[in-house]
Amino acid sequence: MIGVITLDTLLEWFGDHLNGNQREVRVEDMTVYYYADQYKFIDPSTSIYVIEQLFEQERAQGNVIEAIFLTPDGKASRQLHGIITASDIPLIMNKLLLTQ
Repeated sequence: MIGVITLDTLLEWFGDHLNGNQREVRVEDMTVYYYADQYKFIDPSTSIYVIEQLFEQERAQGNVIEAIFLTPDGKASRQLHGIITASDIPLIMNKLLLTQ
């Protein structure tokens, strides 16, 4: 993975370049704002409850996980199968409760 652009990435980039004339901004210009420790890779068989705990544990330690990437074996070098963000957890849990 080369980088991830989130709302925080955009805000940080614009904050640093507010005075310039940035008509032609490339994605690669923003990759310097990619912080690998804000992302985790897991395999799709991981329980949603484990994922929820991962978000909570990191937050309790003062860290932010922007996203969890699903790859076949949880390795960053593999093909991306999906993305879970903290805002997805309540939606997923709600659907799980409705189907029980």
